[in-house]
Amino acid sequence: MDQHLQQRRNRVVRPQSDTGQTLALFIFLIVGILAFVGIAVDVGFMFARSSQFSSAVDAAALAGVIEMKPAALTLTEADARAQQFLDANGWATPGMTFVSTSTLTLQGFPQYSITVTWPVETFFLRILGFTNVDVTRSATAVYMAQAEVFTPTFYERGQMRKAAQFIMGPDSCTVQGDPISSKFGLNASQPNTDPAHFNETIRYRIRVPVATYTMTNRLTVQLFDPDSGNYNQTDGAAIDYSQWYSTTYHLAGETKNCGTQSISGGGLGQQCVFRIEDTTTLERTIQNPLWFVRVDENYSADCAPIPDSASGNTTTVYRLYYLDQEAEEVNIASYTGNNPQLTDLKWYTPPGFEVVLDPIPIVDGSRYIYLEVEATGGSAKNVWDLWAGPPAVAASLPENVNFRNLMIANHPLSVDTGGVQIFALGRMPLQHFTSEDVTIPLVPVPSSLGGGTVYVSVFDYEANFPLNFTIDTVSRNTFFEDVIAVSGEADPLAIPRQVSCGGDTDCEAEWTMPQVRLGIPQTYFFGGTLFATTGDARSDAHTWMLTATAGRPFLTR
Repeated sequence: MDQHLQQRRNRVVRPQSDTGQTLALFIFLIVGILAFVGIAVDVGFMFARSSQFSSAVDAAALAGVIEMKPAALTLTEADARAQQFLDANGWATPGMTFVSTSTLTLQGFPQYSITVTWPVETFFLRILGFTNVDVTRSATAVYMAQAEVFTPTFYERGQMRKAAQFIMGPDSCTVQGDPISSKFGLNASQPNTDPAHFNETIRYRIRVPVATYTMTNRLTVQLFDPDSGNYNQTDGAAIDYSQWYSTTYHLAGETKNCGTQSISGGGLGQQCVFRIEDTTTLERTIQNPLWFVRVDENYSADCAPIPDSASGNTTTVYRLYYLDQEAEEVNIASYTGNNPQLTDLKWYTPPGFEVVLDPIPIVDGSRYIYLEVEATGGSAKNVWDLWAGPPAVAASLPENVNFRNLMIANHPLSVDTGGVQIFALGRMPLQHFTSEDVTIPLVPVPSSLGGGTVYVSVFDYEANFPLNFTIDTVSRNTFFEDVIAVSGEADPLAIPRQVSCGGDTDCEAEWTMPQVRLGIPQTYFFGGTLFATTGDARSDAHTWMLTATAGRPFLTR
């Protein structure tokens, strides 16, 4: 009897226990279903919007890279434009994480990368404690911009003739022609009027074509007078003539005086360059028109010329590197030019500047080496230049600039560089030695840039106007030139264009205004060279800034 009662009690209690377990299981299932529904809804929302987010990031990278300039890979303008595009597409950047980087591709094109993180606010996933989920997208864009400016020695096989590179020390004034390295403007109490370019380096690209550079796997890079001191202080200098000129005119050596016969300065601590009229029209390279005694100029810390003092000597750092397959810089060697006793008026190969080419990637049939130049101290004008070629050729040439010029003038076909070419990337400070009208090649314009635009600006241009531009393979009636106007001025189809600085007689410490914009024909254009014809250069020192674009950027990642 007791046993039957106990069984009935058990039957009464068991349904109550089952009911509690069922309720708990039902609640657990409801939470699970809500979680799965939440995941489906939230993830579906993020998936649908992330596609739009990716497109917006791609568009932002394409917009930002247009603001990149090959000569100045600054992020300020690029970031502002990229963020503007994100905002316009409904992705407010203040609530996101925005990271950007810039570099050059192996071809030397500006490359802009952004990574944007979007913190997505969840709805149902909050039940599981996820209030935000980060969605990150990256994009990289390249602007196919060519801004390779011919250096003065490009066509001269290493001869120093009418012009050379220069760089001012950071304690100098831009009135000396260099807006890149100078802290000050017209005087030491005024800041640089172009701060976006201050304290940035000047870069050069050395192209070594594989097809023609076959005599060795090494390249020698030489610097002409990389110091800023005038170790050679001779006031009277004995000059020589080339074999052709001296034979024709029966001339012997001659002595000239810096103070009275120099065509470029002449005072102590200043340039001293003689015109020796050693020229001929029979063959362009059989000549040696100039004789160099001093090429650098001394300035004090208040930007005033000083007779002869080492107190303002500029320290210049020359860094040689290449870009690996990931576009990362690989240092080759670095040299600090501050020893005039060693390098004044000489072509010098710094330690490590004989480069083994094998590790350098081949891009479009060539290897590319870069030279970065920066003035780190001083106030003097450092006039210098560069040459590159086979080590055996470099060893056969005299170190002294005048003796090298004579040797090349006497044997113009003896210097074989193997097709090596040297360009300044985007901007180039240029020191003219002579006072004469001159037509200079500026940039190669390949057919791939057809339909694009060449932008030209010149800083501290004090030669005579007009300053005209032409492409040698394009006739004037098809070459379109327009002007980014200051006051609504437009000047289509006006060739040559008389560029000025707002009507001033010179552009002292300012950029030519308006900036010249030259349209490149899109059809029947097979490439050419952009030339500039300047007025009387008056031994002028000024800086060129050039950008040539193909018209649109490309998304690479």
